[in-house]
Amino acid sequence: MKPTNAAVWTKIVTSVALTLGLVGCGGAQQQALDKCNDDYRNLTQDYLSMMSQVKSGASTKTEEKGSQRAEILTQLSNDELERFLTGAKIGFDQLRPGTYVIQAEGFRHLLVNHGQSLGMLSAFKTRPTLQRTNEWNQRRRFSRAYLDAAGDAVLEADFDLEGGVTQEGIQEFFNTFFLSVQHFAVFMQTESL
Repeated sequence: MKPTNAAVWTKIVTSVALTLGLVGCGGAQQQALDKCNDDYRNLTQDYLSMMSQVKSGASTKTEEKGSQRAEILTQLSNDELERFLTGAKIGFDQLRPGTYVIQAEGFRHLLVNHGQSLGMLSAFKTRPTLQRTNEWNQRRRFSRAYLDAAGDAVLEADFDLEGGVTQEGIQEFFNTFFLSVQHFAVFMQTESL
């Protein structure tokens, strides 16, 4: 059953907005919230469509989306990932096979392709307290923060491909991580509540 009730979407979007810290904002943040609303609705509909295929025993590797067919991916080769990054206009340098440095939204990120999952992390020279780092983990979703051996802050996220995802889902993973990094940078500069 696809949720179409406006009240349900309002709850979902509010939850996501709280998670991303976008409640009570205007301007560019409101645009991000509106985009989040649309993206979340689309991803939820895609997920529900995939789940109905799984429940019906369908084992197709494509998904209908309007008049287009989107390929469902359960793993990514390094060549496929590099084609995706190039197509998404995300600049990258390969450190070694499957490991990349990407520059996006004013930050450098490490991207690791594990085949059936992707991992991303960004390191900061900020040295927050463990308590402040834990505040991020308690209040936010989609990424986790920790202190590395030198005491510097690190934000990371993982994306599992095994259940099947589309290229749009992969793009959303990148967008969500990039947004999380921006919010984390601000979060680390502000006082604890």
